[in-house]
Amino acid sequence: MNVRSLLLSTSVLALVACGSGDGTVSVKPVLSGGAAPVSAPAFRPMGGMPAEDVTITGVTVVLSDISLREGGAGNGKNSQGDDGSASVNFDGTYVVDLFADAVTPALQAVTVPTGAYGRLSFSLDQLSADEAPDMGLPVSHPVVGQSYVIEALLHDVDLAGGSVTDTVRLVISGGQEDTFNVGLKEAVTVEADEEKQLLLVFNADGWFPSQVMGQLRSGVKTGSVTVEEVDGDKVVYLDANRNHSFASQLKKAFRDSVVVLEDVDGNGETD
Repeated sequence: MNVRSLLLSTSVLALVACGSGDGTVSVKPVLSGGAAPVSAPAFRPMGGMPAEDVTITGVTVVLSDISLREGGAGNGKNSQGDDGSASVNFDGTYVVDLFADAVTPALQAVTVPTGAYGRLSFSLDQLSADEAPDMGLPVSHPVVGQSYVIEALLHDVDLAGGSVTDTVRLVISGGQEDTFNVGLKEAVTVEADEEKQLLLVFNADGWFPSQVMGQLRSGVKTGSVTVEEVDGDKVVYLDANRNHSFASQLKKAFRDSVVVLEDVDGNGETD
């Protein structure tokens, strides 16, 4: 999608020095793209209808095992696994609502030793019903049992393959777990008593594979996609746990979308 980028941030993850000569680093999760109506990639769904417009309206992800790793940069590459480098770790599981600018529970400060940092690692984790109350969330919260929930509006949608189109609300949820080991294009060197900020950027531009409408139609027929009337609106629920083909496409798109950048001017934006 050629998306008009809009940066929406969550609460800052602050790593505060404790007066021992260590440095200070903050990590700020940021959503880029998808917050305004945009044209999907050049794709003609069944029946030759034009490509739909997409507006992303909500993104919640569950993150755990966040680690800032020492060492050289990774050319912006996202790889799987642990490369064995020393790291500063964050214990716990966090629900990150990228649209509401909220992290639950609040991320606590830790000390960062001086040195060069070239990677940020984290896991996309499934939130259990047992964990939710401890985090102050009701068990009815949409993300319970999931690792992510994405909400969007699809404009001029033709689910039936006919001539009638609608604007429908799309809710995608999935419980897939994954590990991210994202290399910075340039390592960030933290000196004693120095403050640095990193941006953990989730770029929504490529989250909807070009086959999304075909998957929706197929899902309606197989029952893996539920279409409901809610207050007069059509709502499509896509359960990625049951639609494995779509889940694998979204997983790859999501993995390719994550980058980590140094916030050189401290304005919280990718510039």
